[in-house]
Amino acid sequence: GIALLEAGTYSVFVSSAAGGGEIVVGWDIGPAYATAYLGEAAAEFFFSNIPGITLQEVEPEHFESFDFKLINAQNQVCYVDAKFWKIGPQLPDKEEQQRIAEKLHRCGGTRAIVINFYPAESEPDNCLLTSRSELVIIPAAFVGDKPWQAAVKALKEVL
Repeated sequence: GIALLEAGTYSVFVSSAAGGGEIVVGWDIGPAYATAYLGEAAAEFFFSNIPGITLQEVEPEHFESFDFKLINAQNQVCYVDAKFWKIGPQLPDKEEQQRIAEKLHRCGGTRAIVINFYPAESEPDNCLLTSRSELVIIPAAFVGDKPWQAAVKALKEVL
């Protein structure tokens, strides 16, 4: 799970029911910066312990575009944009999808995975493969304090 401990102090607590480890990451920073760091820390753990993927750092010139990259089973370069947003499970609008697709093409990747690590209170309607085949948008990696199985399944389909 992910928790706000007190004003200005954010922490990530993630554990794996399959016998994986537990990480606890905490920062004493303001909310504007915490969302980026929490998303990245949760992404590293989520991908390495749930789908079994090791994330790689992006090239320095793509640092501001995506958080990580990975090579999927089809030997395609996939870029990951880890979010930590308290928003509903809506799909980003067409302009935002276009912006993400343009970033992906500038980086030379095949697929962009945008995944939100802020824990949802209830299961979103679905994981979304958009009308753009190169985009996968996952509105919640966690429901409450547990990994959302639909998110894990959607990732396994593209990885």
